[in-house]
Amino acid sequence: MLLLVWRSEGKRHYLYLGVPDSPTNRTVAAKKAAQIQLDMASENFDPTLKHYRPVKGSESTVAEMMSMVIAEKINLVENSCWARYSSLDLAGSGKVSNNSLMHNHSFYN
Repeated sequence: MLLLVWRSEGKRHYLYLGVPDSPTNRTVAAKKAAQIQLDMASENFDPTLKHYRPVKGSESTVAEMMSMVIAEKINLVENSCWARYSSLDLAGSGKVSNNSLMHNHSFYN
């Protein structure tokens, strides 16, 4: 089982995540650890840890959480790729034509 351990204001905190050690679960644990670090930095840390504990009987599974993480990463990559692609001078004219960037994406539907 995965466990997060850290210090805050001189006190050691333990958070059992209730999931076995696997690459997928480690990614989820890293995201939870990042949220805790952000909360500590912004002085929004919950010392009771209720905000960070998995909710028993929750409908969210590790697979659902990972699909949210993956969707977020895909969105970041797509936006980054589109920004780079749309900055290309495809017509050789010194400026990018919007028409040259049009594609038929009907195969996605």
